[in-house]
Amino acid sequence: MKKLYYVFFFLVVLAFSCSKDSLLNDNQGVQPLGNTALKASGPVFEVSPGPNATANLILAFDQAIAAGKGAVVKLLPGTYEIGWIEVKEFYGTLIGAGKGETIITNLPDLVPDEIIGLNKLPALITFIGGDVAVSNLSVNLSEGLSWLGINEMNMLLFSDYSADFMPSKQYIKVNINSVEITGLLIHDVELWPEGPVVDIPYSNFNGVMLAPDKVDNINPIPRSNIDVNVSNSSFSLFSRGIYTHGLYRGNLTFGTKGGNTFSGNNNGLVVNENIGVNVKILNNEFNTPLYYWNCIDLNCGEEVFGWKQFEDFPARPGTYDIQYNVFNTKNQGIGMMDTWRWVHPENPSWMQTSFMNNTFNLTENGWVLDLYCGKNVNFSNNVVYGDGNYHGFYVENFWWEPTMEYNSSDGILILNNHFVNQTVDFWLWNSNNSMLMGDLSNFVVNIYGENNKIIGKTNWGHSNEKFIEQAQKRASNLLKMFQK
Repeated sequence: MKKLYYVFFFLVVLAFSCSKDSLLNDNQGVQPLGNTALKASGPVFEVSPGPNATANLILAFDQAIAAGKGAVVKLLPGTYEIGWIEVKEFYGTLIGAGKGETIITNLPDLVPDEIIGLNKLPALITFIGGDVAVSNLSVNLSEGLSWLGINEMNMLLFSDYSADFMPSKQYIKVNINSVEITGLLIHDVELWPEGPVVDIPYSNFNGVMLAPDKVDNINPIPRSNIDVNVSNSSFSLFSRGIYTHGLYRGNLTFGTKGGNTFSGNNNGLVVNENIGVNVKILNNEFNTPLYYWNCIDLNCGEEVFGWKQFEDFPARPGTYDIQYNVFNTKNQGIGMMDTWRWVHPENPSWMQTSFMNNTFNLTENGWVLDLYCGKNVNFSNNVVYGDGNYHGFYVENFWWEPTMEYNSSDGILILNNHFVNQTVDFWLWNSNNSMLMGDLSNFVVNIYGENNKIIGKTNWGHSNEKFIEQAQKRASNLLKMFQK
């Protein structure tokens, strides 16, 4: 049994030896087929599986790009073991014979050293700029990589520019449909000394990455302009199933044309450090085991931890519409951190966020929502099932920085939700002007803030005005103590 001490549950560092990637350059296996009845309507370039898959796929993309917009790179059934591939300004479609029929995977001796040396993000296939559709195939991470767990790894990366290439138009449009992307687990990991032993995904490995293809530890990174639609797809066994990071503009749609499934990921869908975006997360299913992290992770303002990665724009953090999803979790349904107001008091905007009509199936240590510094968040008409007393809400501030401006949650609305078969542990920790309304008879309410309202059926053994008054006085005394 491997004995790893996993800091904050998910920081894994493994030291292994590395080997060289072999890139084959035989051009056989690519056949232009002329026009096709596919929706893309352009010329089709077929690729067959075989020992020259990397070179043949590179050639097919080159030919498709030369043919113009609407071209198709079509992968026949089989398994394609490939090295690193970068595709620039592709306005076309990559299509397979179906999930489980066409399988893209990595060469076993693949190493990321050269890509990291260029200050770029390692990805099995990287698309830079263009209008890219990917459909009807599987992308699987295979065993055998000697450096697993050390560096970042992305199966598919989409960016509007990279550290060494700027497209003629700094923009990429992405459509992913009917794709299955699967990672790997580390087995028998001890989460902390004398803690539980579990299987967990490799740290910092992502299924799909949507972000600037640039790494800079000194200067702020220019933000990206990306539109994406992901539907009818599945993402399993990654640190992050989908990771969207560092945008200044974009329409990000996950599930509206057919929901996606996120299973066994440390974080299923991560939408972090973006501004000026419109996000829709609808009709998806999230399955998160015990000791993993979030089904959905949303934030804006990682600078709160001193991580200034991206350049600033005078923009709003964006809108977030989360509806009709199913959360099956033994840990946390949604983690959200909205600290833009705190980091940018000169432009105190906030994430305009609504969670409505979702279903939460919580077991063991499952929680609905952990919210830091939110403003006017609407959580309404959701259904929550559970089997214990530990399922509920944290609505809080950064309590270790009590005097910072905008360091509170404000105007949170928890309205007309239906809680079944559980006692809900509900915390408003330095949350002001918020409202909790509905049937609250099975709530244990802990409130530390001002001008909060509770409306509806309550149980005096759980939530009651006397307890609220005591909690508010305690919070006020704590704040005075910190200010001294």
